[in-house]
Formats: sequence, structure tokens, C-alpha cells
Amino acid sequence: MREPGCSKTFNKIVNSLRARNKNLSFHKCYWGGSCGSTLNAGGQSIPVVNENKALNVDLSEEEYFLGLWELLYQVPLIELQILAIRTGEKEVSFGAPPDNELDNRVRAFNPSPELQEMLDRTEIGEFFSQ
Repeated sequence: MREPGCSKTFNKIVNSLRARNKNLSFHKCYWGGSCGSTLNAGGQSIPVVNENKALNVDLSEEEYFLGLWELLYQVPLIELQILAIRTGEKEVSFGAPPDNELDNRVRAFNPSPELQEMLDRTEIGEFFSQ
């Protein structure tokens, strides 16, 4: 969760629980600043449908999302690690600056006409080159 939503939600939880028991203490665990990402175009690139959700599992939406959050609390970079595994990267190192080869490949990338059409349909085509 990003700020200011994180603080707002945390304060609601603290106020609600303190109303029940004034002896409780709370510690905020905010990692969105250092491990989060920037939402260009207000997050329009985030898929509405999660195609990675396992089928044939009887989980409610709430149980599914709670499980995802549990993973994020345990391993804040798990989404990036999974993406690296999917792309077939042999070695994953987070925080290291990209080498020239990677930088050149990213800068030279041109989306296919099909991909550009999809980006334009979702209204992020103009931001993709950034």
C-alpha cells in the first residue's frame, strides 16, 4: 500500500482496536516507499483480471487476497522474483544497477503493432515509451 493510504488505513485500524483495548500497542510496517512502485497514469497498467489465480481452488476472494498479502509481508520482492523466473532469467539480483547491455536492450525495444494496439486500448500507449 502506498501513502497516504497506508497511514490512513493504519490509523483507522489503530483507532478501532484501541476502542476495544487501550493497552494495545501498534507498530506500522510501511515498505511501500522503498519496495513499492510508481503508478504512472494512475495505475491504468494494472490488469483488472488476475490470470495467475489458480483454478480449481475453493478460495473466496478475501482468502485469496489475504494469501497474497501474507506472501508480500514475508517476501516484499516476491512479485519481482516471480517475474524474473517467468522470463527465464538465470540470475536474479535486485538493487544492482542495470548493465549497458540491458539498458541498451530496454531503450531499443519497440512494441509489436499488436502490443501497441493493446497499450493504446488501455490508454497507456503514450506512457509506455517512458
